[in-house]
Amino acid sequence: MLYPGPGQAVLLQKNRIGYMFQNEQFGAGLASVAFQLARIDANKTGPFGVSFQVEFSANPGTWQVDIQDSDIDKDGAYVTIASISGGLTAGFNGRIELPNIWAKFVRGKIVALSNAVNTTLTCNH
Repeated sequence: MLYPGPGQAVLLQKNRIGYMFQNEQFGAGLASVAFQLARIDANKTGPFGVSFQVEFSANPGTWQVDIQDSDIDKDGAYVTIASISGGLTAGFNGRIELPNIWAKFVRGKIVALSNAVNTTLTCNH
């Protein structure tokens, strides 16, 4: 799903997987739905870990997916904190773990995608 606009992030509880893109075909420059990350537990103030996995329906060619975060769910407030690119498995999967997230909101952004393929991007909190 594409980023719907400010103030519409979906709450993602701990130990859950959320779909940022779900087997959808989008081009470069588009951002995904945003998730508001629930804190790990009331006794831990942070940071906490989040992982992201991207899967393409076929060879994506040249590609890059940026992981962005923000303390405000507003398009211009998101900044890139990591990128996933290259190094796919035979099934066209890539993954990244970010162990120290302090921000409240996360989303993905397709920066480059040279082939027309479907993209699935998940966030595991």
